[in-house]
Amino acid sequence: MDDTTPPEPPNDSAPPLPEGETETGGTVEPIGDDDTSCCLLLQGEGGESSGQYLPHGYRLSLHGSEVAQHHVTHLHEIHHKALNDDTAWGALIHFASGHPSWEVLGQLVASCRVVHEAFASFMSASYARLRHEDVDAVLDAYPIYRPLVKRMERLLAHVPQGHRKDIAATAIARFCMSPPVLTLVADQYPRIVTLADVPSSWLPDQRFSLFGGVRQATIVDAVIAADTDFVRTHGQPLEALTLDENDDLLVVAWKTWEETFINSVVSSNPRLRELHRVPTNSHLPSTKRLVHAAASHGIHVSLTHDSDERGLSDAESVQRILSAAELRLREEPWSSALAEIGAAWTVLPCWA
Repeated sequence: MDDTTPPEPPNDSAPPLPEGETETGGTVEPIGDDDTSCCLLLQGEGGESSGQYLPHGYRLSLHGSEVAQHHVTHLHEIHHKALNDDTAWGALIHFASGHPSWEVLGQLVASCRVVHEAFASFMSASYARLRHEDVDAVLDAYPIYRPLVKRMERLLAHVPQGHRKDIAATAIARFCMSPPVLTLVADQYPRIVTLADVPSSWLPDQRFSLFGGVRQATIVDAVIAADTDFVRTHGQPLEALTLDENDDLLVVAWKTWEETFINSVVSSNPRLRELHRVPTNSHLPSTKRLVHAAASHGIHVSLTHDSDERGLSDAESVQRILSAAELRLREEPWSSALAEIGAAWTVLPCWA
């Protein structure tokens, strides 16, 4: 489906979850001293390293000497940013955070909190295991996130270990975060769209709940289809592709596997097949239209992606993500001063 006229919402009450599966939407509510109603975060029960993602950036508060814990924390927040930067629902979160008269940001985040935290928790643990053997011990410090990791692990239990599993998790998270909501918002602007205007089947966590009804045989078939399509398109199995390849080849190759996998899963499940979604990056024209509509009313909102930008290299993508990090070394800032000879002192807060 493309990002065009919003369809009528299908009747999509969530199917029963598999045995042993429980909804975790109420277990990932943010806690802390700051107003975190509009953010996504990694937080333990006290004293651990923590991270907080806010639109356009993320904060890291790293404590102690547990390098694996620091690494998981950083990776967790990176994946919150990456998921928001590349999806329609994430673009709407960015837009709402920069629009002075909108007060729907907390609702938008609350509607995607489960899939966001499941994705960030699973991916951070997966990548951290490449360098650390004690990642499971790290997760012990963040007990409310372990069920979210398990939820994604159960769903992808029959996806081979390695990069396939990470691509599959990304495909599912992007699918959930890619309803055609930007067209709806742009069509109604400057009227503020509330969640009451959005079909329930477009809510990311509602979509994620439907994956609980996907049969494991469907996942196995989707992996086979993705592997077959990859060999047909690139002339070699996925295992033969290494990170030494150039960025353009890697992006195209991984997108081939990801798209075939998610299309196979969705087409094999009647409930998912009903859901409208925006293909990767196809939300950018609607994002541009929404930004221009706001500008015509004197409101200038800056988003992460521009619809006309060229594809970024891996190095540029890493630079974009790392430049959005704020490393907090103290709970309270110390005053510091920047001075220029011959000019008055200017006192600025500094996290040091």
